[in-house]
Amino acid sequence: YKAQKGMWLTPVELFFPHYSNILANFVSESITATNNNNLATGHDGKFEIVELGGGRGTNAIALLNHLSECHSEVYERLHRYSIFDA
Repeated sequence: YKAQKGMWLTPVELFFPHYSNILANFVSESITATNNNNLATGHDGKFEIVELGGGRGTNAIALLNHLSECHSEVYERLHRYSIFDA
């Protein structure tokens, strides 16, 4: 905790990369289930991830790394990852 710079630390920074890996697994399971239904109706299987309050991008880096390493078939269908921060 002391090694992290900044006043505000989120679970993403405190439990790096495990917290983001869990989110990546959830994304993979959700997209796979959704796309199994959508592919039958003609959708191309592409999807977008939108992160609100992404800060330094720590979650994006870990989540995308985990998707590419462990769920490559889902990672290949990712159209865009957008971060919106205030």
